[in-house]
Formats: sequence, C-alpha cells, structure tokens
Amino acid sequence: MANQPIEITTDFAILAPVPIMHLKSAVEDGLSEIAFGTSLWEVLNEANSLRRGLPVNVYIYASWLNTDKDEEKTIPPSVTWKAQYINHLDPARPPDRKAINERRPSSTKKSETGKDIEGWGLFWVVKRLCRLNEPVPIHKFKGLKQRAYYKDTFIPEHPLLIEYLGNFQ
Repeated sequence: MANQPIEITTDFAILAPVPIMHLKSAVEDGLSEIAFGTSLWEVLNEANSLRRGLPVNVYIYASWLNTDKDEEKTIPPSVTWKAQYINHLDPARPPDRKAINERRPSSTKKSETGKDIEGWGLFWVVKRLCRLNEPVPIHKFKGLKQRAYYKDTFIPEHPLLIEYLGNFQ
C-alpha cells in the first residue's frame, strides 16, 4: 500500500514564495505538516473550492536568500522546492491556533519580520516538503486561466494559483 501513488488534483497548482530559513528549518525540525502564513486568504479559499478535497502541488520559490552564494540562488528566478497543500487554518479560531503552533518551523519563533502567528490572516498547511532535484524556472509557469507565461524576471510575492504543469521531482 505504501507504494501506491498519491492522488492529487491536476486542475491547478500553487506557486508560492517561502523564506529559505523556514524551508530548511521545517526539514531540520522533521515536521510532517508545515504551516506557512499569508495575508491573502482569498487565494486559499479559491484553492479549497477548486481542489475537491485532493492535495494540490505547491511549487516553492525560496525567498529571503542571504547571499549570492546561497545554493538556492538561481538565474532566472526558479522554483527549487515542492510540497502538497492539504488545507488552511484560521488563527482566529482557538482549535486552529493550537494546530498552527504545532506545525510552525522553529525558525518562525525568532522571525525577523516581527510577524508571528498574530501577523497572518491565514496559514496554509503542506506536507511532503522537499527540495527539487533540478530548479524549474518560474517563466515555465503561468497563472490559472492566463494566456501568457510569467516573465523570466518574475518573482512571486504571495501564493498564486497556476496551471498544473506536472509532477516535478
């Protein structure tokens, strides 16, 4: 049973930036489910209505790179991580607050932005976070129901719904 493929939606995917320190921390912490914050709850509400209860591939642009020598630095800007979106949690709901805190990487406890659980409108939860074998340039993606692909200089600033492009490793 463990070798059966996991069913995911192929109707769309998500492209999102996540600070590199939180990606690395989530892996080091051994979290099986990770909660990342966003202020754009509309995008996740739309994702939930489209996904029909299935996980959604998330292609992650590692942001907040420290130096030009960072192994995540790519030209053109590229996706270097992948996960599967499974749901979102509302920090205004007490049961969700506990679940959020259990799923936050330890790096968020000392956030430089000053935004902790109180600073976000919603938390999107992913599982199966991993680094891709090869970077995928962002210009290979296009927004959901959009004609044009993103420009080769485009860098996402928040989660975006995109056309499903495949299952990268």
